[in-house]
Amino acid sequence: MIRLVSLILYLISSQVLAQALAEDKVTVAISDNIIVIDGTKRSGTIDLVNGSSDAVIFSVYPLEESIGIKQSLNNLLRWAPQSGLAPAHRSLPFRVLARPTPNLAPGEYAMQFGVRSEVQKKNPPIIVNAEDELEEPSISVSATIIPVIPITVYYRHQIPTPKVDIEPFRLTPADQLYLGYVSVTKRMPNVSFVGQIQLEDRATGRVVNSGRLHLAQQGVSAKVRISRVEETSETDREYCIKVWDHFPAERAPYINECSD
Repeated sequence: MIRLVSLILYLISSQVLAQALAEDKVTVAISDNIIVIDGTKRSGTIDLVNGSSDAVIFSVYPLEESIGIKQSLNNLLRWAPQSGLAPAHRSLPFRVLARPTPNLAPGEYAMQFGVRSEVQKKNPPIIVNAEDELEEPSISVSATIIPVIPITVYYRHQIPTPKVDIEPFRLTPADQLYLGYVSVTKRMPNVSFVGQIQLEDRATGRVVNSGRLHLAQQGVSAKVRISRVEETSETDREYCIKVWDHFPAERAPYINECSD
């Protein structure tokens, strides 16, 4: 089954913005929403970022209904903190550590967490005078609602680094949002792929677009649409697709294919 992955690959920032509410100037973020660990690197860390002018309490907890998880990491993972205070404009590290059992079967195990934040802002209650219904004044309290931010942790136990295969890049001249697409197929079903994909102008080597490519454990194939970053038409150019099996990209890509 081929899934459509609508990735807007504008040079991905290292920070995943969670919520910003202008009226209260409340901004919280996480430095990433995916952690990949394996037999050589059994721990990982991301930052829970408080960009607000008030302290924030972050709470991290396992999600009961994880999406697309084939083999749970629940009994094999330790994490901290479950709850912690981040002062104004400071970060709080969230760490995970895999503790595999001796008889653990090879494969990829995964777990999803939810991150919730609560602003520690001391606002006096607002007294609202009743009109006709009540004789006594009532108290109204305003609260900022912050959504739950999901984090996915993958632990790869005694398996090679997952890779994908790609088909040639296809231009879509009639599409005003996307320059084109590339079809990718995982080599290992039921195992995620977390890497980087990059589109370059073949003649100049200019990077047209680049970003993380994440395919969850479910599904085998996906169509990755690459967004336009320029107003001008680029249909007369030739392009190269590069793919790394890790993110952020380091060293040479394992795929470097150019259009004929």
